[in-house]
Amino acid sequence: MSIIEPLKLEQSSFRFNFKNKTYAQQWEKSHAHQGLEFLYIHQGRGHIKIENQIYEIKPKSLVLIQPYQPHKLNITASEREPYIRTMFVFEPAFVDHFLKPFPSLYSFFRYLYKGILKQPLVSMEYNHNFHTQLHEFDQRLKLVNKHNHREELIIFLITILHNLKDILPQVSEEFLVTKRNSRHVESVMDWIDSNYKTDFLLNKIASTLHLSPYHISHLFKDEMGCTITEYLTVKRLKEASLLLSSTDLSIKTIGRKVGFKSGSYFSHLFKKNIGMTPKQYRLSSKNFFNKDS
Repeated sequence: MSIIEPLKLEQSSFRFNFKNKTYAQQWEKSHAHQGLEFLYIHQGRGHIKIENQIYEIKPKSLVLIQPYQPHKLNITASEREPYIRTMFVFEPAFVDHFLKPFPSLYSFFRYLYKGILKQPLVSMEYNHNFHTQLHEFDQRLKLVNKHNHREELIIFLITILHNLKDILPQVSEEFLVTKRNSRHVESVMDWIDSNYKTDFLLNKIASTLHLSPYHISHLFKDEMGCTITEYLTVKRLKEASLLLSSTDLSIKTIGRKVGFKSGSYFSHLFKKNIGMTPKQYRLSSKNFFNKDS
């Protein structure tokens, strides 16, 4: 059974659970996420194992967990002292281009996403703003229309990255570009992120990874719970959703820009996965990139 917990890509590019509580006396879980995870401990004590290293968890700790990084949590809790945490997981590829206008912040983001983290657990004991930022983001998500959640995500992410950049140990520019080894599945997703607009060639991906098409297909399905083609389709639809809500491009043009040769097929897949037609989605979304001044 796969330990990867995929995001529900047809619904959102992130998951945010504020102050979740667990009362089990001994809470233990081994898993990994396809996104970048920020895990903040409000209450609870125990240990987390990441990359064969064990770190002590205590209140006001922040754990940074990279995509596909297996980790094992072991927490002691009770009815009187439950395990309380906030979990924020998001797709790095979704926010990547939003952060590019900020070179220093973007470099730091890429370090968290793909670099070799010196210290994945950080004490936030003296950073009172962080808890406030989590609470405010939770409130904003409850108040605004769900189609504006992307905007809230970007604003929140820029805020906390700016905060963390001043807290984490300083690293050299050379260290910032040093990449950790990627899993095969992550390499497939990186390829899709860069090439989703073009024709999908399984043989090309397999050749790049020095694996057979059969092996890489089954490896991806076993870990992700969906086929490579299904994941590619969702990636294209997510990009189409962004264009529908942020541009005035025609629906046919958007379909072509994200890799669909047929406009009718694009509309069919969009309605099947999103639950409404591209036109309906555009009408229900607020165009927050092109707001009237």
